[in-house]
Amino acid sequence: MAFTVDFYQFAKAVNSTKRPAAGTAGLSASCILKDGCSIYQPEIRLQLTISTTPLYNYAFIAAFDRYYFINNWTFEDRLWTASLTCDVLGSWRNMIGAKSYYVVRSSAAQNGKIRDDLWPVTGSVTPTITYATDVIPWWYINGDTAAGGTYVVGIISGNDIIYYAMTPTAFKSFCGKVLDPTLSNYGGSSLDISDTLAKMIFKPFDYITNVTYLPIDLETALVGSGTDYVDLPVTTWKVGFWTLSGVSMFPIKKAKDFYYTKRFVLPNHPQKAARGQYMNTAPFTEQYISLPRIGSVPVDTSITQDCDNLDVYLHIDLVTGEAFYELFGWKSTDQVSVFMGRYSVQLGVNVPLVSDSLSLSNAFDYAAAVSSGIAGESPASIAGSASSILKTFEPHLSSIGNYGGFLGMQNGAVTLISIFRAAADDDNTHAGRPLYEVRRLDTIPGYIKVYDADIDLPDAFKPELELIKGYLEGGFYWE
Repeated sequence: MAFTVDFYQFAKAVNSTKRPAAGTAGLSASCILKDGCSIYQPEIRLQLTISTTPLYNYAFIAAFDRYYFINNWTFEDRLWTASLTCDVLGSWRNMIGAKSYYVVRSSAAQNGKIRDDLWPVTGSVTPTITYATDVIPWWYINGDTAAGGTYVVGIISGNDIIYYAMTPTAFKSFCGKVLDPTLSNYGGSSLDISDTLAKMIFKPFDYITNVTYLPIDLETALVGSGTDYVDLPVTTWKVGFWTLSGVSMFPIKKAKDFYYTKRFVLPNHPQKAARGQYMNTAPFTEQYISLPRIGSVPVDTSITQDCDNLDVYLHIDLVTGEAFYELFGWKSTDQVSVFMGRYSVQLGVNVPLVSDSLSLSNAFDYAAAVSSGIAGESPASIAGSASSILKTFEPHLSSIGNYGGFLGMQNGAVTLISIFRAAADDDNTHAGRPLYEVRRLDTIPGYIKVYDADIDLPDAFKPELELIKGYLEGGFYWE
């Protein structure tokens, strides 16, 4: 049986669908089959001159409608014999390309959100510290001048309890007014008792329910918020049934929730643009947000990888000083906010109205010490030595609340710490990247690897179908 065979010098990978262009055959010759060969792995003979050495490595046999790799050439009985193996990807290229499969990896298309575990993490680490768009601290405390922060004082006024916010300077003046050694502030002229006896009977601090120190600046935080959180300032107020004046303070609206908000622009891993969005997730990226009075809180990078911003809210109860942080991821393209966590914290410090071991004048100094963040000593040590006679005539102050801590209170900045770990160089050309989508194969050129590549071809033999399945599942090139 004689038939025509086209021979080529053709460069292609074994696992490629590439075919030689029409009309590029280096030799078209009439050949015969060697006895005992098959269509899948035929051996063909052709007669050439002795001086002609066939250097062709690829062939097409139209009679079999198959392309072949040439394994070897041998010369015997004055004839050249070519041993062939069917190139299954080249032969059924068009049918393979028209089919759709679940593509696991591809060099031309990828899903950047899917982590590529083919390449390990290297030891290269890049730390980054990001500040919020507004880098001013969330609160302000000037430890040198004791001018920062806000005092909230609960006062029994007639038949109600009113909470007032005031600056440290105003609080010191307030203490002076309440504990004035004379009775002029309390209508002393109408009381038919001496100052000394009044001081032993009347206890003005019994009408103060609590004192809380908040590390936020009154003038920039509360007043700047208009009247949402505080009413207009007053200079006259009641302690019990007595009316006092001379200190400016702001009545607090107890029903209104006061809060700060900060927005961070989330940084990207240095390799994100080249490798995919998954580089913004663990183990390649770790992120921690530093929340004052709490510490460093880990950020869930599986959420933030798809977000542009990280929003931090600090809600504060102005009366008790209780607070909580809330974290939200913000995706600007969809205008979607994703809740990421809530963290409670005692932001305010309960300031004790100390026992009668503390003199009046030193009580003012103690208030100043609290506002500057240096009230680490005991009230007694701050008081020093006071005469026992004077203490006898001072109001009997009782303790209200527990003394809180001031550690770290002078640092109100919130920071986002990102640790980026590099991934080893990948080889997209020969290994592709994760896709995990159903695609028609001829729409994504280059390297492709599919899942469960069962294929049915009307004219392919079982070994050829098995080879095609193996190439598709092991990785091949659509060319």
